[in-house]
Amino acid sequence: MVEDIKHTPLPWSATDVPWTGIIKPDRPDGSIDTILEVSGFNDGTVEDDIANRDFIVEACNSHYRNKETIRELVDALSYSTSLMRTMVSCGHDEFGVLQEQADENEKLISRARGGQS
Repeated sequence: MVEDIKHTPLPWSATDVPWTGIIKPDRPDGSIDTILEVSGFNDGTVEDDIANRDFIVEACNSHYRNKETIRELVDALSYSTSLMRTMVSCGHDEFGVLQEQADENEKLISRARGGQS
């Protein structure tokens, strides 16, 4: 599930001009509409600018896919944690390992869902 998009639609790409740090949306007609230019704003080299540009493009293009994957992983962790809690309640945790791991899992789940744990 993708949130309401309030930015230039994805995917983005770097311009084909190798010495610039321009990021643009991928347009079917190939037109360039600059989203961001990362070159010349620091004391780094052209190589730094290109690396920053490529990093930003990759991060933005994978953002929603990564969020969905994290949601799926949190759901799977939540399910396995509930199984651990069931095993604990049935007396199958003589050393307290499942209880301790379930508690840690719930902290991670809370943090992933926007809590402060």
